[in-house]
Amino acid sequence: MARSSVSRGLNPEPVVHRGVMATRATTVPEQAFAVAVARVPERGRVLTARTWMAQPDLVLLDEPAAGLALGAREDLLARLTAMTTSSVVAIVLVTDRLKEIPAGFDRALVLTAGTVLASGPIEEVLTGACLSAACELPFEVDARAGRFSARAGASIR
Repeated sequence: MARSSVSRGLNPEPVVHRGVMATRATTVPEQAFAVAVARVPERGRVLTARTWMAQPDLVLLDEPAAGLALGAREDLLARLTAMTTSSVVAIVLVTDRLKEIPAGFDRALVLTAGTVLASGPIEEVLTGACLSAACELPFEVDARAGRFSARAGASIR
């Protein structure tokens, strides 16, 4: 219940209060409940750490920066960038926000209506023309220091 309330952006205070009251009633320390209501960045760090502890061959990250504030997002992207250079683990990142793609990712796949529109080296796939075709809206794409950004534009590159 608390997880769904928080994820929809609703006020978690009533849920937290009920949880604290429940922990008091069952003699479980209040600190035990605090883990269940960790903030998004902390949950993300815990889940990422658990993932790496399992030493997988492949990691699938589905919008890992969703809901993060600027500082937390940049911290996550810096950690993922470091992992792309120091790890033998294959990382697949799912996102529709170019600014959330860490430097070091070298391949991209663009889907539209469940069909592959483009696939290949990231610099060749993440272009204004490709995104414009995928979204049916003209886009301009900028790449700086291995990071990408997109914005709607008047013309297609």
